[in-house]
Amino acid sequence: MNTPPKRSILYRLPSTAWHFFRFLADRREPDRFRIMRGYLRIQFWLKAHPARTKPMQLLGFEVSYPSLTFLRDLYNEIFLEAPYRVQLETRTPRIIDAGAAIGFASLSYLLQFPEARIVAFEPDPENYRLFKQTIESSQLSQVELIQAALSDKEGTITLYYNDGEDRIPNSVLKTKHGSQKKVKALSLRPYLKEPVDVLKMDIEGGEPPVLRDCADLLKNVAQIQMEYHYNPDFSLSETLEILTKAGHEYHLEANRAEIANKVGNVVLIHSHRVAPAKKR
Repeated sequence: MNTPPKRSILYRLPSTAWHFFRFLADRREPDRFRIMRGYLRIQFWLKAHPARTKPMQLLGFEVSYPSLTFLRDLYNEIFLEAPYRVQLETRTPRIIDAGAAIGFASLSYLLQFPEARIVAFEPDPENYRLFKQTIESSQLSQVELIQAALSDKEGTITLYYNDGEDRIPNSVLKTKHGSQKKVKALSLRPYLKEPVDVLKMDIEGGEPPVLRDCADLLKNVAQIQMEYHYNPDFSLSETLEILTKAGHEYHLEANRAEIANKVGNVVLIHSHRVAPAKKR
C-alpha cells in the first residue's frame, strides 16, 4: 500500500494563518490576544522541550496536562475554536460540566464568568487527577470536581479506551484494541432539581441513558451545550425530540448535521430554554 506523502509545513501555513487571523478578528472574544499568547507559549515549549509535563501558567490558571501535544490540541479546540462561548445575563451562573477531562471547558467558562459556580464530573482517574491538581494550584474554590461518570442510575460503568499516547476514554462504544476500566457512575437528576444556567455534556457516547433519565428535568436548564456522538440505538432525532419536549430551541453546529448518522462522528448541539408566551 502506498503511503500518501506528508504535506509540507509551507502547504499547511495558509489554512493555519487564516484560522488564527479569523480568531484574532473576532471581537466577541475579549481575551483573544491573551488566548493567542497562551497558544504560542505551548508551541514554544513543544519545540524547546517536547517531553515537558510541568504545570504551565495559561490564562491566569496553573494547568496540569498529560503531554504538550494533548495540551496544544485541546487548547486550540476549547479556547481558539471556542465551542463553549456563551451569553448569560448573570455574573454568577451555575454550570454543570459533564465530561470535564482535564478541565478546559470549565476554565473557559471561568474566563468568561470568574464568579461562576461549577460542578464538574470526570470519571477517568488520570484526567481527574490532573484537573484536581489544576483546581488546587489555581485556587479555584468555586469548582466542585466529582470523580464519576454519568448514567441513569448509581453504580458502575465501563470506560473503553483508545490506547495511545494519551489514552482517550470512550464510555459506551467499544474500541477494537483498547483497554477498559470500571468506574463509578451517578445519576445527573439530583443536580438538575434547582436551576442550571449551562449544562455542558461531552461524555463520549454516554448521552442516551443520561438524557432519557433526566428528560423531565431539562426544563430547569437555561442552556445546553452538548456533543452528540453517533449511536445506532439513540438517534440524533431522538436527542432533539427530548430537547424540544423540555421546552428548548436548538441549533446544530454548521456543516455537521449531515454526518450525524455515521460511526465515529460527533455533532455539537446548542440549545436554550424558550420562555413561555405571556397570556394576554
